[in-house]
Amino acid sequence: MNFNPTVKLKIFYCLVRILICQPSKYFPYYQARFQIEFIFREAKQFTGLSDCQSRSSQRLDFHFNASLIALNLAKYDARNRHLSPTPFVFSTCSYKRRQFNRHLLYTFIKKLDLDPNLILNHPNLSERPILWYSRCLKTVRSIAHSPVMNNSISPW
Repeated sequence: MNFNPTVKLKIFYCLVRILICQPSKYFPYYQARFQIEFIFREAKQFTGLSDCQSRSSQRLDFHFNASLIALNLAKYDARNRHLSPTPFVFSTCSYKRRQFNRHLLYTFIKKLDLDPNLILNHPNLSERPILWYSRCLKTVRSIAHSPVMNNSISPW
């Protein structure tokens, strides 16, 4: 691919100027740019930033604000739940999976008419994202098959 020589010269001039000036001066700008790109990528993937089909500018503004607010609220909730001395690392995918699993657990509790205290205080149930769903499902199944349950019909 052939480029215009004036474009090459302009790019070279910009790079030389950046290298001659203090590079540490430009670092915060690139760091902020990376953060902005990361926020928009997360919002597109997990909160539906690009899913609005409206043409009205007010509705589009509302949709974009709702999507970015949902992402910020998820980060705020995860930061408040972080009690470990390790550095805080946020993953929207893990947060979304954790919230879905929690919702699924409460749906099982409600549909099977189980005692929530018995399930939520079970030692196998933890907030760790690894194997959280399978542990919850095993806990619900073990309690559903236990003699404590009044219902003799089991869905499994």
